[in-house]
Amino acid sequence: MKSVFIVFYIILITFLFRPTYSTYQFFKLSLQWPPSYQQQYGVPTIQKNFTIHGLWPQNFSRPWPQYCSRSPSASFNIKTITNLRGQLEIDWPNLNGQSLNDKFWEDEWNKHGTCSLNKFQQFQYFSLAIDIKNKLDILRLLENAGIRPNATVTYNYIDIVDAIKAKIGPFEPQLHCVMPHNNVLLLEVRVCLDDKGATYISCGNRYNSCQGNRIYIPE
Repeated sequence: MKSVFIVFYIILITFLFRPTYSTYQFFKLSLQWPPSYQQQYGVPTIQKNFTIHGLWPQNFSRPWPQYCSRSPSASFNIKTITNLRGQLEIDWPNLNGQSLNDKFWEDEWNKHGTCSLNKFQQFQYFSLAIDIKNKLDILRLLENAGIRPNATVTYNYIDIVDAIKAKIGPFEPQLHCVMPHNNVLLLEVRVCLDDKGATYISCGNRYNSCQGNRIYIPE
């Protein structure tokens, strides 16, 4: 009986700590507009450019992969991204406060990053998000189309989408809006790429919460 218990224990430990990397079909990069975040959640921010919310491995149909590895070797290690810290603090800050950055990055890695471990290690994953975000440069794309943050001016949904498509091609981004004080504010822009993060694809329109509204992009 004791030997049976030992075998069962070994099998259980092996199951709990084995790598469980999930497959995924594409990436979704979510970029948030800090002034809208500030109005929605009541937290001060000095950020005046789009920042990364997350880089999320996705499937075209649910369930979407999350928390894909319990292996200790896949655990978040801040030392792995030491050389990226300065850039992460600019591009991927916790908008609730810089002192929470490490926890934010850890949560995003554990929930989402581990699901891309079959292609990207931790340093590569964070580097990829930074690279996509800065090459896209959403704020510049909007400004090139005459769409500038303003407390009193509203913009059409399609004009914002078309400004983004000028860079990503004929692929649908997603816009996520919130409504503090009954004003429709652009909170997030989400773009989708293939499973290598190299080529844009359409995100689809199912989760666009801004359609049909005049949209503010607050200063």
